Formats: sequence, C-alpha cells, structure tokens
Amino acid sequence: MHKNLKAVVEISSAAAVIVVAVLLCVSLLRLYSSGPHLRRGLETGAHFSEISGLDYKKSPKTLVLALNTQSSCGDCLEFYRQLISICDRPGSSVKTVGIFDEPLHDVHKFVMNAELNITTIPSVNLDKLSIPSTPALVLINDDGKIINFWLGSSFDDSEKTQIASAVS
Repeated sequence: MHKNLKAVVEISSAAAVIVVAVLLCVSLLRLYSSGPHLRRGLETGAHFSEISGLDYKKSPKTLVLALNTQSSCGDCLEFYRQLISICDRPGSSVKTVGIFDEPLHDVHKFVMNAELNITTIPSVNLDKLSIPSTPALVLINDDGKIINFWLGSSFDDSEKTQIASAVS
C-alpha cells in the first residue's frame, strides 16, 4: 500500500507540474500576443495622431519629417532639402513640417546647421505617434489620414523617386 501511495503522489506531482507549466505558457502567450497594451504601427488610411501646433486642414497634404538632431547623413539631409524645395514650389499642395523628440534649442541648432528651411515642432513624443524610429516620413491628407509613409535610415533611389513623386 505504501508503494502505491508513493506512486500516486509522484504521478500527481508530475501532472501538477505539467498543468502549471501549460497554464504559465498560455498566460505568457496571451500577454505577449494580443491586447490593448501593444502599440500599433503606422498604417496607410489610418488616422495620424494630432500634433500640438499642427493643423492638417490648412493644407491638402502635409509631409511630416520625423527627424533626429543627431543625424549626420549628408545624402539624407540633401534629400530632405530636395523634398522641402518641391513642397515649397508655388502651387504645391503639400506643406512640410519637421518633428523632433528633442528640445527647441537642439532642433533650432540642427535645422540651421543642416540648412533645412522647414517649420519645426520640437519635443514631440514619437512613440505616441507610432513612429518607431527616425527618420520617418509620413504623408497625411487634410483629414489627418495617412496617405503613405516611409521608414528608414536611408532611402534607395527608387524610394526617393516614389517619395518625390508623392509630394509633387
């Protein structure tokens, strides 16, 4: 009888460990695979979050350049200057705005040194805008909906052509 009891206790203990392990795995899977705590990324057609100091209705389209003052990519800065120039042409329906998560002083210094002739908004929480990294370019219509977006540290020639065409 003592051996049977010992076998039952061992089997019960092993079963309990397995059940707890399965429940833990299911709980972790639910925690990390779904739920409102996960941040959604940028999506074409989705509403872009409001940015204090920016009114999308003032222009048919707005090109938001989410930049970082630590950027030292000369080719990238030249491309941004080209985009700004395209959008600044008479008759253009696209307004350009640079947003940064850094403070005003740093942004002002960067924009002056980089020779970017652009309206800027400093101290923007890029996480709240679902912008995972900089640079990011987001083209928005006057209803605040995302027309298109581009993420990356540098853009190849075909992407540059696509972006320039989208803002022309």
